[in-house]
Amino acid sequence: QFLYFIGAWTDCRAMPASRRFAECDDLIEQQAQTITAALEAKRRAEEEAASLRQRVAALEAELATLRGARDTTQAPAVGSAAAPVPVSTHVVTLLPHLTEPS
Repeated sequence: QFLYFIGAWTDCRAMPASRRFAECDDLIEQQAQTITAALEAKRRAEEEAASLRQRVAALEAELATLRGARDTTQAPAVGSAAAPVPVSTHVVTLLPHLTEPS
């Protein structure tokens, strides 16, 4: 964008003086609008990135909580010889024909 601005300024130098000021003002205003729009887009993108970082942090915290709860429920009781319950016990319930003798 800066190089475009320099190019516009150079083009203005080649024009007759009376037109040069008016057209240069127009070009400068156009560049100012372009830069303002780019800065606004950058600001919005930064806000969205911050929001996404917060969401990721919340999801990571939720995942850690769920993993902690899972580990607590799967761990055998202290002093107990009982084996932990397999995570896939629902398969036996859903597919009884695979576990029943033929």
